[in-house]
Amino acid sequence: MKVNTKLYRISGGRLFGRFDRAEMCVLHHRGRKSGEARETPLVFLRDGEDTIVVGSMGGSPKMPAWVHNLRAAPDAVTLEVRGRRTPVLAAEVDGAERDELWPRLLEIWPAWADYQLKTERRFPVFRLSAR
Repeated sequence: MKVNTKLYRISGGRLFGRFDRAEMCVLHHRGRKSGEARETPLVFLRDGEDTIVVGSMGGSPKMPAWVHNLRAAPDAVTLEVRGRRTPVLAAEVDGAERDELWPRLLEIWPAWADYQLKTERRFPVFRLSAR
């Protein structure tokens, strides 16, 4: 992942900037325990001016560390898309909003449906809004 992230950054998103119909981003966040800077490449969905990301971790029963970090410090997040970094506020979505987004998310990354079958945990969905 570190090599992919580096190539993504060097190429301005031309390399590893898309997987099938889904665009890729790099989520910059801080470890909730360590305070260290972290980078996580993720598939994302545009929703108006906002960006939507999913904590699937390939269907692992374990929650991705970045989810815990966003929950702990939702205002300490930066989104990088094609070389442009934007400070964002992360808000976990649930209920009707999540239900409305889920089919749209599956359109761009159908693998999430398969990942969801591998685990009993419900994947968290986050809305990232520019600060």
